[in-house]
Amino acid sequence: MTREVDFGMRDHLLYELARDLSSSLELEEVLRKVIDRVITLMRASRGFVVLVDPITGTMSVEMSRGESDPEKASLFLGSRTVIEQVVKTGQAVVATDATLDDRFKGQQSVILQNLRSIIAVPLVTKDKVIGAVYVDNPFRASIFEETDKEFLQAISDLAAIAIDNARQYERSEFLRSLFELHVNKQVTDYVLERSDRNTK
Repeated sequence: MTREVDFGMRDHLLYELARDLSSSLELEEVLRKVIDRVITLMRASRGFVVLVDPITGTMSVEMSRGESDPEKASLFLGSRTVIEQVVKTGQAVVATDATLDDRFKGQQSVILQNLRSIIAVPLVTKDKVIGAVYVDNPFRASIFEETDKEFLQAISDLAAIAIDNARQYERSEFLRSLFELHVNKQVTDYVLERSDRNTK
């Protein structure tokens, strides 16, 4: 697929992604759809969706693609410097060849993995960074451009809305289950109390 075709199809692809995400309320399903689409569209070797815990502030990999070892699926194996910078500043980062980029000199993850092309963009909802989407290609340099960063940010913006909706849905379901449990207990207690009265 040529870059010209890529550019011509991007609006349509974003529309398709928005449609798919709007039909999903389960967080895991949302994350899976996002990372699968990102890997395909960005021609990346690996991809990670990292979310920030709203209580502790710690970052964790919630979904990844490209790692053949299942035990590594929950580990962030990209440039930690990049992902931390994106989450901290809320600004996207693109590197055409991280091994030659002065911003990443001396960074162990870049050196050890020989990371080349990298893009990471923030997940932002309600003016708050809730995580980041990170993709890279350790084998080829210069496969990402500024326009790719903009496209990934557009995907990330859609994803952030879907993630926020899924989290709200999960919270509401949890509260509903607690309410039902409380009501059921009250009903059970009432029935038992009536039963005790009738047997006396």
